[in-house]
Amino acid sequence: MTISKDLFLAILSMDAYNRGYGAGLTDGQHIVEGIDHGLGDSSGIEIGNAVVTAASDSDPLSPEASAGFYAVAYKITGTGYDGLAAGQTVISYRGTDAFLTEYPGVDFPIVTGDYDEAELNLAVQFYRSVAASQSIGALTGHSLGGALTRPCRRPASDARRGAA
Repeated sequence: MTISKDLFLAILSMDAYNRGYGAGLTDGQHIVEGIDHGLGDSSGIEIGNAVVTAASDSDPLSPEASAGFYAVAYKITGTGYDGLAAGQTVISYRGTDAFLTEYPGVDFPIVTGDYDEAELNLAVQFYRSVAASQSIGALTGHSLGGALTRPCRRPASDARRGAA
């Protein structure tokens, strides 16, 4: 059965919630130093015709976790998907984890144009680190994760300035 690019991007958008710190699902096999990393965020883990190649720091005490940021890069394998060729990389940004605590302090400022938020800066840093060695085929994310793709879709000079 063939699935569309949009459906696979939606799957990867939701998959970011199930890896790293605070994962929504777990298989009990990715526990590191007593911390459950959900379905795992190590390079080489597969989902469909994609393999995890990079993930942001998932240590609960990291700056990324403190900012509520998490992202995963997946390299498309096999025959790929319509519109996503094998060898291309998809970056998936996790969205809001805790609506009542994150929305007022993080999500709302981003939605209203405040581009000097830690999560936006971390999204651009993650994008650049992955793009330095991999061909980016698509960016995806659910909720806030979708907004985090925005500065990465512009030229690097604009993203660095935080231009809308």
